[in-house]
Amino acid sequence: MITPGKIIILNGASSSGKTSLVIGSSGSTPTARLTVGKRINKDLSVTYSTNVTSDPNQILAVEYRVSDRLFFIAQFEQASTRKLTARNDNFSFEIRFRKRF
Repeated sequence: MITPGKIIILNGASSSGKTSLVIGSSGSTPTARLTVGKRINKDLSVTYSTNVTSDPNQILAVEYRVSDRLFFIAQFEQASTRKLTARNDNFSFEIRFRKRF
């Protein structure tokens, strides 16, 4: 049983990819999110995440490393599949620049 405010994180990694399962609770509602990632090559990785409990939503992210300091990230989030009338799918694009001091 998961008590309110408790979070359990299970991680696994291999040469073929990365997997994590996060189990927690918000108030009296337990939640669980499964995330699976795969590095295609040294510059490209893909991550898929889904909520496996009461209100499923899915996230697909692609990250491309241009250089050690510049990254492009595209992300698509499919909102709840249960509330089809109030569906809010989101697409986002980020440019990340890293500068070390």
